[in-house]
Amino acid sequence: MKNGKRKAGLFLKRITVFAFAFCLVLAAAPLDASAATVRVLGADKLNAAIQRAQPGDTILLTGNINNVTETIVIPGGKNLTIDLNGYTISDRQLPGAGGYIYKDMEALPMISVNNGATLTLKTTPSKGTIVNQSKKGIGITNNGTLILQSGKIQIKNQDGIALENNGTLRMTGGTLQTDAKNDIALKNSGTAAMQGGQIVVQTGDYSRGVQNSGTFTMTGGSVSGKTRECIGIENKGGTLYFTGGNLTVMGSGVCGIYNDNGKLAAMTGVIVCSGMNSQSVIGGNAGTSGGSGTTAPSNDGSILVKPTASAVYVNGTPVTFDAYYIKGNNYFKLRDLAHVLNGTSKQFEVDWDQQNRSVILTSGRAYTPVGGEMAGCGTAAAKAYSSKHDVYLNRVQQNFTAYTINSNNYFKLRDVGRAMNFDVTWNAAANAVYIDTNKSYTAD
Repeated sequence: MKNGKRKAGLFLKRITVFAFAFCLVLAAAPLDASAATVRVLGADKLNAAIQRAQPGDTILLTGNINNVTETIVIPGGKNLTIDLNGYTISDRQLPGAGGYIYKDMEALPMISVNNGATLTLKTTPSKGTIVNQSKKGIGITNNGTLILQSGKIQIKNQDGIALENNGTLRMTGGTLQTDAKNDIALKNSGTAAMQGGQIVVQTGDYSRGVQNSGTFTMTGGSVSGKTRECIGIENKGGTLYFTGGNLTVMGSGVCGIYNDNGKLAAMTGVIVCSGMNSQSVIGGNAGTSGGSGTTAPSNDGSILVKPTASAVYVNGTPVTFDAYYIKGNNYFKLRDLAHVLNGTSKQFEVDWDQQNRSVILTSGRAYTPVGGEMAGCGTAAAKAYSSKHDVYLNRVQQNFTAYTINSNNYFKLRDVGRAMNFDVTWNAAANAVYIDTNKSYTAD
């Protein structure tokens, strides 16, 4: 009897020790060990799942989510993953699976990550995309964080990912792609780090892969563009660290890096730049590899520019101008234009008001030569400084963009054409500019 009680006591002790050890294991387990995968289909169910989700949970799409009318908000403080699973999130009806987030809600982001929230975006199949047709695809503000691991963010209008107010992006994979004129794939005024993936200016002239006014660090991946006058990275008052990866831009008037009053903190990445009037870096010294453009000093406020390589035709006749190509536009001397257009219906006089240091233009009046018109500028690059001289046309002040180069003022041709009402067109295939005084000005 005693032996039986002794055995029972030993059994109870062993059970107690095992239970205690099991509790210790549970206590030591990560807090997100209970993270779940929640399958959703439908905008209402997606929002409900996000609100109910626990930190570490994954929201897995099981079909397209169409007709989204409100911004999808990741609640403050939550750390969630959305797996597109090859499907589409859209504010309109889209057929079939494609792995898109499609955006056409005016001025609002499709997804908002703020107030300390963290969103990891990925797609388990190889295809998964966010498409934006308005101001922002994903807005990241107020200490919010987006981790892009895979999938595609495809932009139709303006910003694919926009970081503001201490927003953070870590891009380890996936694709950001622009598909319309003047688009920006990544607009950063927070902190963005690109370690992998690709940013592509696919279609749409004048688009930028990255516009940085915060801190952008690129150690891997690629930024590329192949549209007219696109910019790979526009450093707009921000700090740029480009120490790895590749930046490739091809096309007429393209620019690898355009530094606009920003800081080029580290520049050891590879830039490949090709095309008529293309430049690797504008606005700052940067030890770049590859490219066919020029590098400009920034300590005196100037940019380094080159004479235009485009042919110029006036009413069908080729004319050789002293002109420069700057930031995607051609700049001409006013006196050269007035000299060539003299005798046409769009002739104009040019005078200089020394007392007020202003340029005075009078439309319809014959031009009076002063000497030096149509002098060549050669082929060498030159420093260009923003011009501060006022311009008046028929006593009305004009808003012309102008640069001072070698003591002469050069004005954007399209500004002059608009003011004088003559047409300016561009033929990319012929790399030619056409001025037609028989036609009225039409915006590009």
